[in-house]
Amino acid sequence: MELSQSKLLSSLLLVLVLARPSGSLGQASPVSKFPSGGVILSPVQRLPTDSDRVIRDFVQLLHPDWDNAAWDLVITGKRSMNPNFGVDSWSFAVLEMKQYVLNGFPASTTPCSPVPCFSYPDVAGAKLLGRIYQRGSHVYAFVGERPEIAKVNTDLRQTLRLDSSLQDVQDRLAAARAHYLPSRDSELRKHLEAEPLFVKYGFHIRSLHFCRSTGPSDQERIAMFWSAQVFSARLQQRYLVTIEPFEADITGLLAVSKGDEAEVSCAP
Repeated sequence: MELSQSKLLSSLLLVLVLARPSGSLGQASPVSKFPSGGVILSPVQRLPTDSDRVIRDFVQLLHPDWDNAAWDLVITGKRSMNPNFGVDSWSFAVLEMKQYVLNGFPASTTPCSPVPCFSYPDVAGAKLLGRIYQRGSHVYAFVGERPEIAKVNTDLRQTLRLDSSLQDVQDRLAAARAHYLPSRDSELRKHLEAEPLFVKYGFHIRSLHFCRSTGPSDQERIAMFWSAQVFSARLQQRYLVTIEPFEADITGLLAVSKGDEAEVSCAP
């Protein structure tokens, strides 16, 4: 399966994924002490990874209201060769659950021929497309979006130019019924502080800006999103979070070091 996200993710989010991470969502793995006279090949023992559970738990934090419906989760990706410091990355899609039927066996007992037993799920109608980067059992980066929201955002981008004023952007967002306009930072701040992801990891918002940026593959259009720099006292880690302006979906998250904050953030 190949999950196309070119229409979903802005160039800034792609930059975020490529940025060097410095932490992850979750409790830090304990660092083993060097025993006297011992030789340590790796000071940190990597925990077994349940990728399905990591992704399910993360999606559940992003969209807790989906708990009352039946969904399928389709995952493809790669697992690192390095058992201690490697990074696993997964593309995933959340789909409406379908009742799959196993095709019958013919009299010759040759299973499912010429019709295959199973067909791979079609992700065209996905509720959410995303990509998660994890080390061990912890997420340190995420990019993704609901296709229905991404389409509204893309359609609006087609009506804007590089020289569009902030007031023009706000007027067009209002006409498109976006809930979090550039002038509504206080409302967005209050909304984010109540989000399950922010509550679970104790995110404190240190800055919040409405951003406009251009991507390398679309120089004539601008991307519109909110950027929040947050800090978790519980995890002692800084994060950069991006939020789309229509429903305030979290579309990107990256653990960053203090020196990297300015590089990966946007100018208001």
